[in-house]
Amino acid sequence: MSSNGGSPNRSKRSWRKSLEGRAATFAFKLLCSVFARLNARQADRLGERLGRLIHRLSKKYRERTRANLAMAMPELSDAERARIAQGVFEHFGRVGADLLRTPSRSNEEVVEDIAEIKGDHESLLAYQGGVILISAHFGNWERLCQYLTILQKPVAVVARDPNQPEIAEGLARLRANTGVKVLPRGNAAREILRALKAGEWVGILPDQNDDEVFVPFFGKMVGTVMGPGVMHVRTGAPIYVAYQWRRDDGKFVLEVEGPIQPSPTRENPAEGIMVALNESLERMVRQHPEQWLWLHDRWKSARKRGLL
Repeated sequence: MSSNGGSPNRSKRSWRKSLEGRAATFAFKLLCSVFARLNARQADRLGERLGRLIHRLSKKYRERTRANLAMAMPELSDAERARIAQGVFEHFGRVGADLLRTPSRSNEEVVEDIAEIKGDHESLLAYQGGVILISAHFGNWERLCQYLTILQKPVAVVARDPNQPEIAEGLARLRANTGVKVLPRGNAAREILRALKAGEWVGILPDQNDDEVFVPFFGKMVGTVMGPGVMHVRTGAPIYVAYQWRRDDGKFVLEVEGPIQPSPTRENPAEGIMVALNESLERMVRQHPEQWLWLHDRWKSARKRGLL
């Protein structure tokens, strides 16, 4: 027992966490400085290489990515899953690099890099009133927000802040450069309601683990938030889904679906919305599996509940 009543192990964990936080903050600031000086092609190549390096060094996330792929797509061979897993890290290395060079990324670049627009894009832009815009940690969602701002359709995005305050502030500044307002995930409900009632757009990425409701995803039950469905029922605001995914040539395709209707598989319309949203995301991820965040523990709550 230490003299101040705390355990040595707890003090050691606290010290390690503090050190990791300071290291992460230093790395973030350094990378911001580096990528802000690079052009798009240079940043893209360096981001891809960093992603490949992290794939090699991070056994935890490499194994989680492959395990998630094995569970969701058992029809793939080990070699195919290994290839996709490395592609995931390379892709998110590029996404991170692109985000960090936001100050030097012009509106013209963002618009010109969209090579194709599919789906209900015109319906979305024509709607007058509050919209719940759903995307995912897929493709390049950060550019999607900037594109909408360019079209005079700014989106207030619900996001979870990193544990390091300086990194959270840095990310908020980067996003503010594109006209995007960030709503902290923990207490965003009131701000979302206010924004929707004022006719504004709210962006939500509900593709990370939660335990509010369990819905099918890749043939397994997965825990997800209820927020988008609940907000739709309470306000009547339509839900649209938008994905901006990357082609092999580095250009992007923007796909829009909506307004989304509740799945008839659930009596509760809010739950039905969440079923429909996960069905939409699954269709997109199956087409471009290397562009979704497989390294996240998406099935954590379902596993704890014995649903897998």
